[in-house]
Amino acid sequence: MLSVLDSQWKDHLLSMDHLKEGIGLRGYGQHDPLVEYKRESFEMFEAMLQRFQEDTVRYLYLMQILERPPDAAAAGPQPGAGAGQGSDPGVPAQLGGDGNGRRPPRMVATSADDLEEAFMRRKRRELEQARMAGGGDQQTVQQVVRSQEKVGRNDPCPCGSGKKYKKCHGA
Repeated sequence: MLSVLDSQWKDHLLSMDHLKEGIGLRGYGQHDPLVEYKRESFEMFEAMLQRFQEDTVRYLYLMQILERPPDAAAAGPQPGAGAGQGSDPGVPAQLGGDGNGRRPPRMVATSADDLEEAFMRRKRRELEQARMAGGGDQQTVQQVVRSQEKVGRNDPCPCGSGKKYKKCHGA
């Protein structure tokens, strides 16, 4: 639903930009452009909300939630059953279908605990990959030490020109 709202909001902002570009022409038709802009933008916002509600209902209507078989969820992963499994346990790999180009429905996690567990597993895997990618040679950074005192912007330039540092070498 968040993706529906996001896409509708992006479309609305694009429409508002187009409205803003062309609203000045309403003055030629003896209409106040500010009043016309407010009226049309409100109508566009209401239309966006209506589309959001329709799309949300459509997605909720078409959503299919499948439950795991109770015997497979209680028994846990089988030692020899790993061949047909995908990268996440409980989600079978896509092995084919019915021959008509349709894939069999995936097993999805329906409880919040299962979703959180899958999310944490994925994040741990990404962190491990990031550690492996950035685990090369770590070189220590040496701090630069000045031999002389720092020159202020308004101090005379050390080159001897007589100008302020900011006008000579500080630019």
